[in-house]
Amino acid sequence: MDYKFAEKLTVLRKQNNYSQEALAEKLHVSRQAISKWERGESMPDTENLRALAKLYSVSLDSFFDDGIPNVKNAAEADNGDLSAEEIRKRKIRKGYTFPYPIIATILFILGTFVFPFARRYAWLMLLTIPVYYTTVVAISRRNWFAFTFPVVAVIIYFAVCLTAGHWFQMLLIFLSIPVYYYLVIMQRGKGKQ
Repeated sequence: MDYKFAEKLTVLRKQNNYSQEALAEKLHVSRQAISKWERGESMPDTENLRALAKLYSVSLDSFFDDGIPNVKNAAEADNGDLSAEEIRKRKIRKGYTFPYPIIATILFILGTFVFPFARRYAWLMLLTIPVYYTTVVAISRRNWFAFTFPVVAVIIYFAVCLTAGHWFQMLLIFLSIPVYYYLVIMQRGKGKQ
């Protein structure tokens, strides 16, 4: 989803003095649908795009080109209207656009075919992809249950075992998984008090 498109929808709604609820009522959709459009999680269908264009008195093309002047500046000016949580979510959303899977795949290929000494470990790079994305989610939602700590334990286990050969002794690393989740639960309990 194009986040510039999502920002244009937000700017146009605010320029026309609509709340998400009021706009949802006009379009006969839920407020959650409007919110998803403006966060870039989904896109309005053709019928809703036409209704939005008519409502805002703009052409359909203006949604997809630079037809709305200073969209970026208007969006930045509207940051005062956004909650701190929404601003933080927008910053975290940029973490999803980082091409980490491509980088991890390139490192895997280099490690497998170019650097023979790294063949044993190259495949571990592919396991870091879910770790990267769940870290972004965990930070953005402030929910460390979303983090794939078990995958980190597997990466550590194989990295150490392939290097040092302590296969049986390193099984203890898996005991860190319940400890991790216990600590997350305890931290969550402190946050509620």
